[in-house]
Amino acid sequence: GFSALLIEGKRFRAISDFGSSAILPRPTAQVVVIVPTAFPRHREIANTPDTEAALIDSTSGTLWLSYEHHNKIRRISRSGVSRFVRPSAFTALGINSGVEAMARLEDGRFVMLTERGGRGFLFEGDPITAPPPAEFRFVLPDPYRATDIALLPDGRLLVLARALALGYPPVSSKLLLGDPAAIRAGGDWPLDELATIDEPGLRENYEGVAAEPAGDGTVIIWLISDDNRSAIQRTLLLKLRWQPDMQTAREANPTSR
Repeated sequence: GFSALLIEGKRFRAISDFGSSAILPRPTAQVVVIVPTAFPRHREIANTPDTEAALIDSTSGTLWLSYEHHNKIRRISRSGVSRFVRPSAFTALGINSGVEAMARLEDGRFVMLTERGGRGFLFEGDPITAPPPAEFRFVLPDPYRATDIALLPDGRLLVLARALALGYPPVSSKLLLGDPAAIRAGGDWPLDELATIDEPGLRENYEGVAAEPAGDGTVIIWLISDDNRSAIQRTLLLKLRWQPDMQTAREANPTSR
């Protein structure tokens, strides 16, 4: 049930919406061992975590989690100390309409997007201690909904979205680009479509995205899917290579491994 993906040096951390994470080594041709780890239990979230977004500070090891069901943000220090906040801006969000995507900009600000309603929040710093966020709107191609967001090497943001679609698996995904400098309180944040993932062999319920530079001017985009603990869905780790100076990822000849 993975709903977020983090890059931690030479490994990945996949976040489950059931309140745990799994450490994954970089993909190889050999069988790899996945190491699961449960997050510390806390009365703030009881037994229904619904973890949908995650961030980690590579220097301090601080981890931030978004709990959609509770509309709360959690910060966990390297030592395991947790702090929670339910921002006043989240009061009107429904149980299934909370923050689904979260990214931290290079200047320390946090951008968060809801799954439904096209609502976005820009925090001036750590949401645990920052003042109320600026609110903005974003529009995705109907009927797509945001599932995650990642910071790109050039400072732009990559939005992952999904929608029900004809075919099997019955899901289509899109990647969209947005410039955080264009976010305005009370305004609409413009997004440009980068790619659509709708080939039958690659279709799945992608809910986590991460990005990193490849060293040759290209960007590697990683996606992970949420199988919803269903026997008829798959957990996939999808690798795309994107040339930023080309218009779309499809034109850049993305590859999957």
